[in-house]
Amino acid sequence: MIAKKKTQIRPERLSTDELEKKRVRFNTLQTIIASTVRDQELANTLISEIESHIRYRNEKRTYNRMQTSCPELIKAFKNHYAKRYAITTLKNHSVHIGKFIGYLQKNYSYLHLKNSKDCKNITKSMVISYEEYQVDRMNQGLIQKSTLNQMLCSVKIFLDMLSKEKIIHIRYFVRPALRANGKRSNEYVNLDEVLALLESIGKSKSNIKLKDMSIIMLIMELGCRPIEVANLKLEDIRFTDRLITLKSVKSKTRTLKISKDLAEIIREYVIKWRSAYECDHGMLFVNQGGNSTSSLYISCMFRKRNLQCFKEIRLTAKALRHTYATNALDNENDFDQVSESLGHKHRRSTEWYIHRSVTRMLARTLPHNPLTQFEEV
Repeated sequence: MIAKKKTQIRPERLSTDELEKKRVRFNTLQTIIASTVRDQELANTLISEIESHIRYRNEKRTYNRMQTSCPELIKAFKNHYAKRYAITTLKNHSVHIGKFIGYLQKNYSYLHLKNSKDCKNITKSMVISYEEYQVDRMNQGLIQKSTLNQMLCSVKIFLDMLSKEKIIHIRYFVRPALRANGKRSNEYVNLDEVLALLESIGKSKSNIKLKDMSIIMLIMELGCRPIEVANLKLEDIRFTDRLITLKSVKSKTRTLKISKDLAEIIREYVIKWRSAYECDHGMLFVNQGGNSTSSLYISCMFRKRNLQCFKEIRLTAKALRHTYATNALDNENDFDQVSESLGHKHRRSTEWYIHRSVTRMLARTLPHNPLTQFEEV
């Protein structure tokens, strides 16, 4: 009987560009090193160094985020602020809170923070100690001031949740000297791109196209936040008066006027799609299971519709909100009315769009002053 030859599996060889584009697993690196490095001792040294680095990175990640050791506490935090913040915002806050919990558990070994009730032993001195630790990291250049502000703000709302649940009574505020905002983007969307996106959705055979068109037109026409659209109920819209009431914990409740076209599209959506679901929650926008639509669905919907229409991501819900604010101020509307329609609690939030509007208009001017030609002559 003739023995079959074993087929030799060739290792996967990746170029430098491919290594930069994809995340390579440890097994793949181990195979590449074993097949390319002739010196066995050098190959073993490289593999052991990579393995120790991965182990150090995982330990650091566990210390920074602590997601695996306190899932109940993070889940309680997300449930508490579910109606106030968007899912992506809650995710960022959870990362910062995980770092705060990791610091406490490392420096105060008697603390075992698994759920909200375990946080009763947290003191104000512990919070100040964490603040000083992060300030030292900022002074060393490890984090930026805007990142420090975000981390401390996350700690503040976490302590506010514990105070509201009457577990601890710590009032903490970020010092003015430590407050800073990161770089804000102010994307501006052309009307032609929005119309092309709506036309693409209208031509699609999807049975939820009326819902998607209603959501996009609401954000475009009112400049509202996705979380406010997700929180809309059937009772919040009055078709006869063409009025809609936006409710959000982040901003004041406000009633705005909608156009006739938008009212007709929402009415058609309610008759053809929403009426098929008898839900107890009474939310305006529901998914195919009859549950309320989240802000995460809105973000995914924008991504999906962009790829279908443009084959790339050109506009987002945030970009439509920025465009609404910029156009409202460019058309010389009353500043206070624009601020109120956007749901801003502070005037400085609206003033940002004035600055970006001026910058955008200057960018459209001539690159060189024509008068300088006469001066050169």
